[in-house]
Amino acid sequence: QAIALYEDYLSGEDALADVVYEWIGECRALGWDLEGTMIAYQQALAATKDRGMEVSLREKIAGIHLAQADQDAALEQYAAILDVARIDSYRAKVEYLTAQALAASGRTVEAYERYQRVMDSYPDSEHAYLALVELVDAGVEVDEYQRGLVDYYAGATYPDAYRAAMR
Repeated sequence: QAIALYEDYLSGEDALADVVYEWIGECRALGWDLEGTMIAYQQALAATKDRGMEVSLREKIAGIHLAQADQDAALEQYAAILDVARIDSYRAKVEYLTAQALAASGRTVEAYERYQRVMDSYPDSEHAYLALVELVDAGVEVDEYQRGLVDYYAGATYPDAYRAAMR
């Protein structure tokens, strides 16, 4: 029912088109209509001029691509996000998600390089710690100083990381 009301709004007004299309996408997602969700998010993306809205929509679109096992399309969205995102903690998240998509597509060497980049560029971010965990679990050698630094920063959220940092 909400979709019909949103579409009725769009037929006469477009001042909030990006937000309304996103809401339509959210409604369609509740019904597991991935194609309809994707279309609505793309319409919202085309309508927005807001950078924050753009990156949020691109992240949602990437999530749909991942759900459809289309890692290359998700990687394109992540690259577009990194072209405009400026907040370090968010960039760390997107870099980490990029590494996850690379790993899912079997590009493990690239994934490990991207995890390392997250650790090197954003050592104080939660995603640096998650990247470290991925590398350690995969048996990839990690610089001990960098590992300690990432563990130190992660200790506020992950108490066991402090002990690892001291080791």
